[in-house]
This record gives sequence, structure tokens and C-alpha cells, in this order.
Amino acid sequence: MTIGVGAGAVTFAFNLLDSVVIPIWVWIVLAVLGLFVAQFLAFYKKRKQYEERVVTPEEVEETLTSLSELRTKGVALRNQGLTLQQSDEVKSWIQEVEHWRNLVKAKIGEISAAEASLFGTEDRVTPVEFHQPVNPKHGLYVGIITQDTEKIRELVQRLSPSNLAKKSGIEK
Repeated sequence: MTIGVGAGAVTFAFNLLDSVVIPIWVWIVLAVLGLFVAQFLAFYKKRKQYEERVVTPEEVEETLTSLSELRTKGVALRNQGLTLQQSDEVKSWIQEVEHWRNLVKAKIGEISAAEASLFGTEDRVTPVEFHQPVNPKHGLYVGIITQDTEKIRELVQRLSPSNLAKKSGIEK
């Protein structure tokens, strides 16, 4: 029954089109207009997406300042990790390190999704050897946060406006 109704509707539409004569120039105008409007809308949609992603030099500077502050917190967190003696302290500390890493990754993502992705990817981590790690994960996380604080230092130096100006030949 549904097929009959659908087929009937299609037949009716074709019969209607046969009885209405639309000049060819109208079809051409509609096609050209449709193509123009589609391109126009696509261009402005892409432009809006681009404008939303553009980061101003002031925003970069604010983010770099925040990253420097987060690096300072990371160094303090690493130093705290070097003094831990109990398993429950280490477990809590590792959670703090993970939270800190998420904050750093989000902050980096404000200026570059690619840099944030690189920051979040650990290649090879050398566990830091110190007095007596509580467990292997303890030494591993001290190594991770040590490398992360170094990555932040390098990123801030590389993206600092004064360094970018030197590379581009523009001096203030």
C-alpha cells in the first residue's frame, strides 16, 4: 500500500511537470544563481571558521604567561614528588600531575591544537632516578613531569614575540 501511494505521488509530480512549461532561460538563471549562492555561502562559512581560529599576538602573550606560571607549578609539583615516601601520597600526587598536564594541554590548545597534541604525546620517558622511588610508576611520573616542564620552557621560548621577531627579521 505504501509503495502504491509513493508511486502515485511520483507519477503525479511527473504529470505536473509535463503540463507546466518553464522556459530554458529560467532554468539557466536558477542554476547560475544556485551555484553563485552556494559558493558565496561556503566562502563566508569558511571565513567565519577562520576568524574564530585566529589568535592575536596579545592572546599568544597571555597564553605564554599562563604557561610560564603552569611551568612554575609543574616544577614545584615535581619537587614535591621527589620527597614522597608513602604509596598513598604517590597515588594522590600522580592524580595531581595528570590534572596539571590536562590544564597545560588545554592552555596550549588555545594557541595551537597541533602543539597541544604534541605536548600530550610522550615519546620516550626516562624515569628519574632519585633517593628511593616508592614504585616504578613514581619514578616514571617524575620523569614525565620533568620532560613536560622542559617542553613548556622550549615552547614559551620558541613562541615568544621577541624570538619570533628575531626569526622574521622584525626588531622592535
